[in-house]
Amino acid sequence: MISISSSQELVMFAGVLLSLLIKYVPNFNFWYAELRVTVRQTFMLSLLVGVVALFFVGGCLGITGVECNVASVKELALLLIMAIVGNQATHAITPELARVKEVKTFYKRGDPLWSDTGGNFPLTGGEEVALIASGIVIGLSAVAVALLSIFAG
Repeated sequence: MISISSSQELVMFAGVLLSLLIKYVPNFNFWYAELRVTVRQTFMLSLLVGVVALFFVGGCLGITGVECNVASVKELALLLIMAIVGNQATHAITPELARVKEVKTFYKRGDPLWSDTGGNFPLTGGEEVALIASGIVIGLSAVAVALLSIFAG
């Protein structure tokens, strides 16, 4: 039986799981594929930051092995890197569904608003939702980590 015991293993597993969910959950994978590359990257990074923040909060509650103090910021950075490695390695080696590839190809070729050329194109509704969610996750994560490290440590 596989035993996942350390925080590093858990966040790496969480990164893998997020990658698989975004690739294979019906409708969510199409919504995600329709986003511009930079919006997808921002959204995924914010989810991974949220996962690491949850591990810190879990440490403050005695659930995870992360210490709840200011000194554990280095460990949080390492955990974020581990989550990113697990996420991106899984993304790179898992096959993409044919229908998701079609969605990405359509948006790359057929919609100038989707390109990442750096122009001032308006965001689509899905992109606004993704970026707002990203901001909320990162903001709440930062506040939770700051408050818990100040009051607990």
